[in-house]
Amino acid sequence: AETSSEILRSAQKKGLPLPSDLVTKFINLFFELDTTLLEINPLVKTSNGEFMALDAKIKLDDSALGRHKDR
Repeated sequence: AETSSEILRSAQKKGLPLPSDLVTKFINLFFELDTTLLEINPLVKTSNGEFMALDAKIKLDDSALGRHKDR
């Protein structure tokens, strides 16, 4: 698995300037919830410079439900 810094470097090389705090939050969410899918599409940059996810898909790993009884 790639680290958030590796993902950020890859995005920057492709001309996609993503804020590091946003990428870190997405990666943490992915692993903390034992997801099998975390898709943000589209991710837009607002006129005031903030990023906003307009739509998202999250699929949780059914076999991990026992580890997340509080959710």
